[in-house]
Amino acid sequence: LTMRMLVLGDPAHRSNVVESVLDRVENLPQVHAVGTIQFLPLAGFTNNGPFHFLGKPLPADPRDMQSDVSTVSRGYFAALGVPVLRGRAFTRQDGMNSPRVALVNQSFVNKYSANEDPIGRQVIGDWANPKPTQIVGVVGDIRHNGLTAEPRPTVFLAQAQVPGYITYLVVRTTARPEPLVAAIRKNIQQVDPTQAVTAIETMQQYVATALARPRLYAWLLGTFASLALILAAVGLYGLIAYAVSRRTHEIGIRMALGARPTDVLRSVLKHGMRLTLAGLAVGVVCATALVRLLTSLLYGVGASDLTTFGVVAALLAVVALVAVYVPARRASRVDPMVSLRYE
Repeated sequence: LTMRMLVLGDPAHRSNVVESVLDRVENLPQVHAVGTIQFLPLAGFTNNGPFHFLGKPLPADPRDMQSDVSTVSRGYFAALGVPVLRGRAFTRQDGMNSPRVALVNQSFVNKYSANEDPIGRQVIGDWANPKPTQIVGVVGDIRHNGLTAEPRPTVFLAQAQVPGYITYLVVRTTARPEPLVAAIRKNIQQVDPTQAVTAIETMQQYVATALARPRLYAWLLGTFASLALILAAVGLYGLIAYAVSRRTHEIGIRMALGARPTDVLRSVLKHGMRLTLAGLAVGVVCATALVRLLTSLLYGVGASDLTTFGVVAALLAVVALVAVYVPARRASRVDPMVSLRYE
């Protein structure tokens, strides 16, 4: 369950409001975890800026060390189901007057701290109220910029230490959404009567909304691809059937010279399928090169999706086989004298 709050006032007031809301909501029945984040995943809204490790030389170009930054509260990663891979998550002790702490994602570690344990290192970033901030944990990657965009290096700051104005409440629960929303709204109003709660929806609804456009693109591509496949199958059948029917005279000559119908049929099938397989091989190579242009629109489908290629190639091969077999069998059953007079 997710919902948006706009918390106004000075930093201390904003921090206290969110902490009080968390205290109340996490004590509600059937609430397993609750936390906040500045911008929800998949939304494409993130802050970013240069940073450097304390005690290390500054990069010659600030753009060489860039990181996204997001403000989250204690309990957020548990609410979203993101694993803490090393170290710890934020706790109640990480308050406004405590030493600044941060968590980083695995992409950050891979790019900037692959040869050194990030836990305990201090970073200073070009973020709000920049101060030396100690890394206390590593979490799994989260796709903040859409499903097709690879996770970028990200630093997560504690909401209690650098509170923002916009914050999304994320609640993990097994309860029905409607009664729980009413209870959460009531508790928020008790903390701050002026607080407005908007954009209330389940995570399933939020993800469905975020994926609406990619799904539309996928549906359109699938529809046009299906039409193209049907046209290709019809064209392939017509072309091969016509090519085989043009050999009726040749078939009559072979049969007049003593060839058996099965031999003629086998010869025609072999010739037709040889051309078909050659065409399929060329088609797969071209498709592999062209489909890379479309991977940004298709989540979960690689540039060389073997299942799709295999199914389409098998379908076209079956169509070609039928296109060769039907006219060849018809011609092999015709009286040789009729076949010789075909043209």
